[in-house]
Amino acid sequence: MLTFSICWRLLQVLEGKNFQEALSLFEENYPSSLQSASGDVLLKFGLHYLRSGSFEKASSCLETAGEKQGPWQAKALYSLAGAYEEMDQWELAAEVFEKVVASFPGTPIGRAAQKDLMELKAFKSGGGPENGRERAVTV
Repeated sequence: MLTFSICWRLLQVLEGKNFQEALSLFEENYPSSLQSASGDVLLKFGLHYLRSGSFEKASSCLETAGEKQGPWQAKALYSLAGAYEEMDQWELAAEVFEKVVASFPGTPIGRAAQKDLMELKAFKSGGGPENGRERAVTV
């Protein structure tokens, strides 16, 4: 488990805009750092892992961030659905998109999740990538 001093150092490094140092500190203490880190920090790391193709680590960070209440929650969950899509875990992606739609109705991210959910269902019923469902990793 991350100690208070390591958490404090992680936040100081992030505030100092030294993302790579913060990432190194986070990875030295992974996976115990998941429960100790704040939701906004986990979102940043999750998006980094998502963009770099480390989908397992991305999903761990984003899932934990999505469980923590805060302004990052919608983006964390939406991005988690994208990570599941990248790993071809279509059912999990659909479940998370549905959670975003239900939890954040009428918001831009809720509407985006609704659109992606409809596309995902159409893609799944059509049988495969030849039917055009491509997930952009950028969020």
